[in-house]
Amino acid sequence: NPGIDPNRLQIGQVICIPAAAPPTPSCSGFYYTIKAGDTLYKLAQQFNVTVSAIMAANPGINPNRLQIGQVICIPRSA
Repeated sequence: NPGIDPNRLQIGQVICIPAAAPPTPSCSGFYYTIKAGDTLYKLAQQFNVTVSAIMAANPGINPNRLQIGQVICIPRSA
């Protein structure tokens, strides 16, 4: 709500109230920050886990849209 004075709210004024952040799922391994050039295949090889295991540890992750600075869970290898 940029530009809104919290001390001068008006009746009928519409403001945005953000939703609570979703809980962060626990990681049964360690957190890894994506760097330039990373792919799930490369990370799976580097950390001796499967791409499927990384995907399962990070529900909702899009393997084709990893972002530099994105933090993902790398599960422990079996």
